[in-house]
Amino acid sequence: MKERYDVLIAGAGPAGAFAATLLAKRGRSVALVGVDDFPSTDHCGGWVNGRADDYFKTAGVKTRGLMSNGLKSIAFHNADFSKTMVSKFDKVAGHLVDRTAFDRALIAAAVAAGADHQHSTTVTEIVPREDSITLRLGDDRAVQGRVLIAADGSGPLVAGQLGIAKPTADRVVWRVQTEAETNAETDTSKGLGVAVVLGPPTGRGFGYVFRKTESVVVGLSSPGDRRNVIDGFGTFWNAAKQNDLLPPGLKRPDDGVICHHTPAGGALDIETHVGKHTVVIGDAGGFLSAVSNETVYPSMWSAEIAADVVHKALDRPNVQDGLARFENRWRTTMADYLRMPNTDVQFLWPLVFVNQQMADKMAAAFLTGENI
Repeated sequence: MKERYDVLIAGAGPAGAFAATLLAKRGRSVALVGVDDFPSTDHCGGWVNGRADDYFKTAGVKTRGLMSNGLKSIAFHNADFSKTMVSKFDKVAGHLVDRTAFDRALIAAAVAAGADHQHSTTVTEIVPREDSITLRLGDDRAVQGRVLIAADGSGPLVAGQLGIAKPTADRVVWRVQTEAETNAETDTSKGLGVAVVLGPPTGRGFGYVFRKTESVVVGLSSPGDRRNVIDGFGTFWNAAKQNDLLPPGLKRPDDGVICHHTPAGGALDIETHVGKHTVVIGDAGGFLSAVSNETVYPSMWSAEIAADVVHKALDRPNVQDGLARFENRWRTTMADYLRMPNTDVQFLWPLVFVNQQMADKMAAAFLTGENI
């Protein structure tokens, strides 16, 4: 690993890895630094927006074996499971995904393009200088670059240390999730399935169950007090099991339950994503779908814009002036996609179960990020 690069990227998730691939393909020297242990536990809900398929092709990622063949329907249930409405799509709207294998494939694509990847490290210090920025790593090494792309998730990590891209507190949504292996001999269900429960035990947010071929992802996404959401997850697990959304005999894992916050629609509330020699993208910059908090597609979209802005900025006499263009670029292209609905979504939930058109709109919001 060299000590000086054109671009440092903190965070090796979809946003960071895709930005690294795009910049390396354009001839830039790139250090892709995994800020957390890899693979990260701060992962998506178990599905990927079908709109991201073109990005995987651009990165050179072969998705066969990483994702399901495609989701073309979604089943909604109300809070007490007394009502159900199914919405179907004419074409693939998304994929269930093995996120660990998926992240590894994206990193492999970045490495194949020429990026240097260092994982299982921490960033202990960030030192901005007049013409560069330095990351001091947990193993007493340091790397220096002309530009830093912060893509290390929604916690107060690199961007927080630099005092930029601060999320709005009232937009924080907690996501509690686990994935459990299923037993083919006892699981008599056929095929893959996606179920979303509107108004689970917390009364706000939504619960979800994603049935894969060998596992099931169960999660609860809700605003409110962290402890209450965690407790609500346990109640939701039991309710989902009692109402046959989970395979018979499936036990909740003793470990592997994660809880993290996602700044829903947060990008639009952040004053700036650009600091000294720095651009913030992905979850770190609040680039998540407004209704469902799906992160892979908007994260990679923000990475695409950032990679182009950074590449051009590196050729300018004043790099900082070039980086400043990121804010206008993403707002003019992504704002409508990221904008929160102009109504409280929970007031629309009863309509989902009596109006097919509303159910279809809600399904599009969950799986493709379309606004309601």
